Amino acid sequence: PDAMISDGADLWVASSFQVTEISADTGKTLRALHTRAYGFNNPDALALAGGHLWVTNNDGNSVTEIDAATGKPVQVLHGRGYGFFIPDAVAPDGQDLWVASATSATEIDAVTGTLVKTLNLNYPFSEPTEIASDGTHVWVTNSIGDSVTELDGVTGKPVQVLRGHGYGFSSPGDIASDGTHVWVVSQLESRVTEIDAHTGAPVQVLHGRGYGFSDPASVASDGTHVWVTNGTGDSVSEIAAATGKPVRVLRGRSYGFDSPGAVASDGTHVWVINARDDLVTEIAAATGQPIRVLRGPGYGFSNAGAIASDGSHVWVTNFRSDSVTEIAAATGQPVGVLRGSGYGLVNPVGVASDGTHVWVADDSDAGGSVTEIDAVTGQPVQVWRGPGYRFDTPAGVAADGSRVWVTNPPDDSVTEFPA
Repeated sequence: PDAMISDGADLWVASSFQVTEISADTGKTLRALHTRAYGFNNPDALALAGGHLWVTNNDGNSVTEIDAATGKPVQVLHGRGYGFFIPDAVAPDGQDLWVASATSATEIDAVTGTLVKTLNLNYPFSEPTEIASDGTHVWVTNSIGDSVTELDGVTGKPVQVLRGHGYGFSSPGDIASDGTHVWVVSQLESRVTEIDAHTGAPVQVLHGRGYGFSDPASVASDGTHVWVTNGTGDSVSEIAAATGKPVRVLRGRSYGFDSPGAVASDGTHVWVINARDDLVTEIAAATGQPIRVLRGPGYGFSNAGAIASDGSHVWVTNFRSDSVTEIAAATGQPVGVLRGSGYGLVNPVGVASDGTHVWVADDSDAGGSVTEIDAVTGQPVQVWRGPGYRFDTPAGVAADGSRVWVTNPPDDSVTEFPA
């Protein structure tokens, strides 16, 4: 079964190519609706409104209207005007009905089935990979389009697409925002673009020997410092957030850098994953000095890929062992390696934390999922998956305490859901 709904007396269940009506009192089947007149094609969502049962047909790009009292088909809504494309959710709103599709939201008169309006939700993404949120804005890098899409952090609506010579984007990858500045890495050209977070205008493109960029892989900012890892330089570049000027290039044996990748900062500590050796380097944000190199079986690092810190905890995804390592930010000591069926981790690739929740993006073969973890206890809360989220090999994840944002590169989309 894909969906069910009840009016207190009867229960309707959607599955494959039919909808079954069941008595809520006795549990007996009253009727099975499945003839061609219903136009069912992978019915996916149900709603009751205006005395009718409404069924979305995910593969048929249509909506079936049924008389709830008799079970007779009224009509099958389809055609260009409705804008249905993989409709997968439906909800009543007073006299009207809303149908959500991959690229649109359609409003229908619940009494007559007449089209009221179609809202185009076709967002300007082009293989979106990385994402950052500061609570007001959401910034998404488009690796193919050499651009960054800005979304309104409250409404989720597109604000603008940043592109052009002034931004200097070249297959933009990682991105970070501190609410004032946005920093975008262009790995192929070894440069970092600074953007004004309030206007989206380019401030400057950082490049040159003073920055020490060498195949820059990741960026993090705490509002005072900006940290950029250099994958082939075995180093980390520190930049002053206020001016964009280089401060120092961190390198040397004491840092333990070896193909440094993902980086996170909470303003006090900086944490850097070294992909080749499966270790994490902790750095003092105030001085840039190394504190310790975290390694050993207690950490459970196994193809460590993504990292996040909320000031109290550090979270590291382990792609090979389907787990997440929790570290105490104050001491650098391992707290635990989170794994098991309750976490639902198969291929964890992204992680974000708002201090209360931890969100782990997983690009499993089943389409993908996001696991929510309690940041205080490390216990799994729930695993978010299913057609309603439209996850498609999720890559990046960001959270601001109110909302969670997940990029789906193959689908050219971003999934938003409440935190």
